[in-house]
Parts: sequence; C-alpha cells; structure tokens
Amino acid sequence: MTEAQVALWIQVAAVLIGIGAAFVALVIGALDRRHAREVAARDRRFQRLMTEHEFLGRLLENYGRGGSSDPAESKRMGSEALSLIGLIGCRSCGRATSRATRPS
Repeated sequence: MTEAQVALWIQVAAVLIGIGAAFVALVIGALDRRHAREVAARDRRFQRLMTEHEFLGRLLENYGRGGSSDPAESKRMGSEALSLIGLIGCRSCGRATSRATRPS
C-alpha cells in the first residue's frame, strides 16, 4: 500500500466518522427537543394548578367569612365568589359549590 492510498483511507475514515457524529448529534437533538416539550407541558400544568390553588384559597377565605350584614358587601363577596368559580371552573370546586351557587 502506497502512501497515497493510506492517505485516502484515512480521509475516508475521517468522513465516515464525521457522518456518524452528525447522525448522533441529530438523534441527541431530537431527544432533547422531546424532553424540553415534556418539561414545558409539566411546567404549564404546574402553573395552572398553582393558579387554581390561589383562586381556591381566595374562594375558601370568602366562604369562611360567613357573609356580611351589609347588603353591598354581601353582593361584592357573592360576585367575587362567582367570578373565582368561573375562573377555576366548577369541576375544581366540587359539586357542593356548584349547587350552592346555582340560581334557584
């Protein structure tokens, strides 16, 4: 084998190693993007749950006050409670709350 042939084989090996490295980089990039999407979805769900938790805490505080003898304050508390239930959605509040706020 001459020196030129050895140089050609070294170049072929270098090209094949480069192609293999590029393929591995593509696979790793795809896996990284998939993982990033999963993390973002979990983060969005966590943020939604934290917001619902805050609204439910405010709603519990509103109901825990037991109302007010002042009609204006009572209306404000009722409208705040209905607004919070609307933001959260009735499925998070439970059946008792949705029945209690349903018009008769």
